[in-house]
Amino acid sequence: MHLGQAKKNSFNIFACEQITTEAGLLPIGYRLKLNYRGFWHTYRIAIFVFTLALIADGLSTVYFVSYFGVSAEIHPVVRFASVVFGPVAGPIVGSLWKWAACLYLAIYCRKFAYSIFLTTSVVYIFAAWYNIWGVYLFV
Repeated sequence: MHLGQAKKNSFNIFACEQITTEAGLLPIGYRLKLNYRGFWHTYRIAIFVFTLALIADGLSTVYFVSYFGVSAEIHPVVRFASVVFGPVAGPIVGSLWKWAACLYLAIYCRKFAYSIFLTTSVVYIFAAWYNIWGVYLFV
């Protein structure tokens, strides 16, 4: 059944698989509602590891931005937040935004959630290492 053929007020979250657009894709809101069920329980360990890696990156970014200045930060969201909120609160606000964006993406693309969490965790752990020790290798 296409979205245009659905009856008004007949939305059933369990029938989301049947409601598609002409391209064969679920609308964003329906897909998020469908994928959200059981998400936190299924991916709790991956979310925990991802959150720890992001905390390490965020705290090391506070050190990095405080020591080298906001202009040395290359992540656009963290750089903008650091300009607006300062070198301590900015990286924390930027990290919260990165956390929310990654979770939103993982819920939307639930089939790839483990890959998303693994990839971002590795990148954030590397970024934390670079902010503390690696930057001195390339200066």
